[in-house]
Amino acid sequence: MVLNSKGYRLSLFVLFSAVIFTSCAVSPVKSSNGQAQHRTAFMLGGVSKLYYDGEFNDLAYGGLGLDAIRNGEAPVVSDPLRPSISDLRRLAIYHNIRSLSAMSDNAGYGSLYANFDLAASPVSGYEFIAPLLFDDGQVASVFMLQVPDNFDWDHPCLISAASSASRGIYGAIGVVGLWGLDKGCAVVHSDKGTGTGFYWLSDDQTVDVSGQINKPNENSHFIVDNVKQFAQAYPNRVATKHAHSQRNVGRHWGGAVLSSIEYAFELLNSEFGGQKRLTPENTLVIGAGISNGGGAVVVAAEQDKSQFFDGIVLAAPNIPVPAGYEYQYKSGEARSRRAAQETRSHRVTVLVEVGFNLALYLPCAALFSGEPTHPEGLNAHWQALLETRCNKLKAAGLLSGKSFREQSFESLQVLIRRGYPESANTMATTFARNLLWNSLMLSYTSDLGGYGVGDHLCDYSYAYANSEGEPIVTPDEVKALVFGRTRGSLPALGIQIMNDASADGPRDLMHSVDADGVLDLGFDNVMCMEKHLFSKRVQDGLTAIQASGNLQGLPAIIVHGEADNIIQVRNTSRAYAVLNSEVEDNSSLVYYEVKNAQHIDRLIDYPPYKTQYIPLQFYFEEALDSMYEHLTEGTAIPASREILTVPATEKEEKLTRKNLPSITSGNTNPIEIKSGVLVFAN
Repeated sequence: MVLNSKGYRLSLFVLFSAVIFTSCAVSPVKSSNGQAQHRTAFMLGGVSKLYYDGEFNDLAYGGLGLDAIRNGEAPVVSDPLRPSISDLRRLAIYHNIRSLSAMSDNAGYGSLYANFDLAASPVSGYEFIAPLLFDDGQVASVFMLQVPDNFDWDHPCLISAASSASRGIYGAIGVVGLWGLDKGCAVVHSDKGTGTGFYWLSDDQTVDVSGQINKPNENSHFIVDNVKQFAQAYPNRVATKHAHSQRNVGRHWGGAVLSSIEYAFELLNSEFGGQKRLTPENTLVIGAGISNGGGAVVVAAEQDKSQFFDGIVLAAPNIPVPAGYEYQYKSGEARSRRAAQETRSHRVTVLVEVGFNLALYLPCAALFSGEPTHPEGLNAHWQALLETRCNKLKAAGLLSGKSFREQSFESLQVLIRRGYPESANTMATTFARNLLWNSLMLSYTSDLGGYGVGDHLCDYSYAYANSEGEPIVTPDEVKALVFGRTRGSLPALGIQIMNDASADGPRDLMHSVDADGVLDLGFDNVMCMEKHLFSKRVQDGLTAIQASGNLQGLPAIIVHGEADNIIQVRNTSRAYAVLNSEVEDNSSLVYYEVKNAQHIDRLIDYPPYKTQYIPLQFYFEEALDSMYEHLTEGTAIPASREILTVPATEKEEKLTRKNLPSITSGNTNPIEIKSGVLVFAN
C-alpha cells in the first residue's frame, strides 16, 4: 500500500497546514525496565507540509528535471529581489546537486552510479520542513522529511541524511536523498545546526528557515545580540551561524540527527493515520552522509540510546577523532612507491588545526609543489601573494630554504607530516586560491571557542567587497538568493573574508597589505589564530564534540578517498577504524579506502582533474546498496579493503568498470586491524 491512495493530484505548492505542531517535546522512549533511553534534544517548531505532484514539481529534482540540472540550466527566478519559497527551493536543489557530484557522462554519472529511475518517473509525495528549537526558542537546526507516494507501509524504510559542510537542508539531496527515494524510502534530512544562517548586521536582516530575508524573528536561522557598537565601527559586515552562534554547533550534531529521526516517526504516524504505526523496531533505518554530514551521523550513532539505526554508511566523513590520538598503520602508500612496508605512527591533527596549517603553509607550498590548475593559473597578482607567503614564513623562522622552490617544497613536507596526502598536490593552487582553509580555520575556531561577532577574532570579519577589496553594502539580489546559491559558509557570492587590520584600511584577503604596502594574504591574521586555536577555550570545545569510537556493534561502512586533501584519511577514517577496534569488542565497522579519490567529486568534471582522480560517489552508492541488502536480505557486507582504481588517461576518456572496479572485484587489497595496527595487506 502506498501513501497517496486517494487518487487525486494537487496543484503545485499547495500548503495544507502551515503549522501542524507548535513548540512541543517528544516524551522519552522507555526501555523494558522503564528507564528513559533517549529524550529528543530539541523542541519542534512550526511544520510546513507541501505536496509535490510529480508533474510540475517533485521531491528529487524540484521539477527541473535531471537533464536541465546536468546541463547547467539554472532555474529562472521570476523576481530576483523577492524570490518565492518555491524559487529558493529549486535553486537550492539545483546548486546542491551540481556542486557535489561529477555529473558528466565521461565520469560515469547515470551509468556507473546515480543510475536512478527518478528522472524518468519523477517522485511525487509530501515534504515536511520544520525548525528544531533550543530551550530559549532560537533555531537549533532544521529538519526535512520527504515521504514519496510509493512508500511501502508493509516494508517501511527511513533514510537519515545529514548535510555536508555548512550546507542547508537540501545539502544531502544529491548524494543521499536521491538514492533513498529511488529505493522507495522516506528520507529525513538534517542541516545539523549549520545551514544558511547569515545575518547582515547593519541592515538587521537574517535568512529564515524558508530561505527568505527578513528582520530577525522566531524562524531566523541565527540572531546576533548586542552588536550595535561593532556594526557602527565596521559597517556592512555579515555574520554566520557556524562562526558566530556561540553555541559550538558541532556539539549538537548528533542530537540534531537523532531528533530529526524521532520527529520523522511522529509525523509519519500522525499524518498518515490508518496505516500501521511505524516504530524503530518495524522500520528499516539507515543513516548516511558525506563529509560533515558523515561526521554528524557517526556521533548520532554513538549517542543512539533508542537504537533508531539499523546501519550507517559514510563517505569521507569528518569524524571528530580526539585531538592527539595516536595510532599505527602499515600503509599502502609505501607499497605504491615500491618501498618496503613499515609500521608508521600518526598523531591525529583535528580539522580546525588542519585548517590553520593549510591556511598558513599551503600558499607557499602551492608555488612549486603542484600544477597551477586554477583557471587563472599563476597570474602576476597570485604569484605575488604566494611568493610573499614564502617570504613571511622564512622571516618568521618557520622555513629555512633559501629559494622559493626550496621553501615551497619545505612547506609541503610540513603539511604531509601532519596528514596532508601527497597525492593531492595538483589541487594545491586551487585550494589556496579559493581561501577554503582560511574560511575553515576561522569558522571552526570561532565556533569551538564560542566567540561572537563582537570578539572580532584576529581582526577578521565578513563583508561584500568591491573590486578593490573594500567592504560595501551587499546587493539586495545577492542577499535574496543566498539560501539557494551558497553552501552556508563564506566566502561566497562576493561576500569575502576581510582583514580589518590591513595597512590601508579594511580589505579582503586578496587585497590585504602589510605595513610596507606588500600584498600579504592576511599573514598576521593567520599567525594570530594560533593562540586561540590552542587556548583552553577552543580545546574545551574540541573535547565537547569528540567521538568515542563506540558504535555499539552497529553495522557501519566508511568509504574514504586516499587522496582526500580536505578530510584527510590519516586524521579521520583510518584513526576512527583503529579507535573503534580498541573500544568495541563486537565491532561491525567495515572500512574501504579508495585510491585516487579526493573530497569533491564535482572537480572531476574539470579537465585538470579528470586524469588524476575518480568519483567517490560510485563507491558510496555501492556501499549503501551493500548495507541495504545486508539489512533486508541478510547478505554479508564485504570485508574492509583498499580499492585500486585507475583514473582516465585522457581528458575525454569515459570511465568504465576497468577504472572503477567493484568493491567485490579482484582489484582490491585486504585491510585488517592486527594488534591495534591498521594493516594494508599485499
